Amino acid sequence: MSGATWQRPPCLAALDITAIVAVEPVRVVAMVDPVVDRLGHSPASLYAETYWLPILGPSALLALRRLDRGLDDAPDGFALHVAAFGAELGISPATTVRTIGRLIHFRLAAGHGRQLAVARKVPPLARRHIERLPAHLAALHGHPHPDQEVNP
Repeated sequence: MSGATWQRPPCLAALDITAIVAVEPVRVVAMVDPVVDRLGHSPASLYAETYWLPILGPSALLALRRLDRGLDDAPDGFALHVAAFGAELGISPATTVRTIGRLIHFRLAAGHGRQLAVARKVPPLARRHIERLPAHLAALHGHPHPDQEVNP
């Protein structure tokens, strides 16, 4: 993959998301995780919609899809005006900050200085996340699943 990337440090310290978004614009770059990049699923995949949506929530999954699409258009990274981004998603500024915070909490994004590194793939769910799924989705999770793209 070409362009600006950010390598995940072995341990992420607790972050104050408001510090990341306080400086407008935030620079969005791709997060590189060789394992997830190989085994993961596109944020626009049916897997992400079926299994990650109940974990992340609709705003966070939509935000991840939009950030991923932005990196498709600008692989070297791009400037993100957080307030405008939230308005485009139809959410308030406070909800936008919480949404980005959820992505960070689930390690699908990470703050690094004035940058927001965003995962290009979602990993297969961990056992603790599978246990939080509705029973019918948890039962389906281990079975073969078509991973087709969907249009949000």
